[in-house]
Amino acid sequence: MAKVKGLLQFYGTIDGITLYRLEGQSVARKAKSISKKKYKTSPNYASFRDAGKEMGSAAKMSSAFRQPLKVYTHGIAENRMYSRVNALMRKLILLDGISLRGERTVANGIATAEGKNLVKGFEFNVHQSLAQTLQCGYTLDVATGTIQLTDFTPKKDLKSPVGATHVGMQLLCYDFDFRTKAHALQESDALVVPIDTPTQEVTLGITALHTPQGSRFFMLRILFYQEVNGVNYALKGDDCGVVSVLGVV
Repeated sequence: MAKVKGLLQFYGTIDGITLYRLEGQSVARKAKSISKKKYKTSPNYASFRDAGKEMGSAAKMSSAFRQPLKVYTHGIAENRMYSRVNALMRKLILLDGISLRGERTVANGIATAEGKNLVKGFEFNVHQSLAQTLQCGYTLDVATGTIQLTDFTPKKDLKSPVGATHVGMQLLCYDFDFRTKAHALQESDALVVPIDTPTQEVTLGITALHTPQGSRFFMLRILFYQEVNGVNYALKGDDCGVVSVLGVV
């Protein structure tokens, strides 16, 4: 182990040399390496193997969960949204209180009340939340698959981006089975109205809800448009749309 003199600008491993702080001093040592066989069989690395297995499971489940939603999150979610969903899946795995380490699952985590609360309120656009966009109350009925906004005045109750002339709103019902990866997605009709629409009552409903399979997520999608010569063009930008999880059953 060597001690480093002078100003050290970084810590980490470069070209097989690891630089780090030890008891207030900067030191350098050759990075350790283990054989693939030792990693897979040694009891000393059991916890690392278990953690790696669960992280891999979380990443795969994240991908399966996100794919059916791409048509609704495209143009709204930021580029690294996938990493936040990965992290969400890892947190759900940690809520599995019945399985052995390395065998814990998202399915067991989401089945808990804490797991459902963890997913509720998840935003697919990290830059703009539903609370920032929709500044009025709403009522969600998970039994009938409807959401109601009473006395909704778009100009007052929405934080509209520059250039927006219209807003679109749609309720999604997304079933996902975290054991089999089976899924089903239903949607309400999309309501598109001018921003200067007078006060009205808005109800978005899904006709004939299917029998639930796995976990059921209700999401609200809001997208802003600019009307040009009778055509509505979806606006692009961090504040031009949200997809938010309203409830989990």
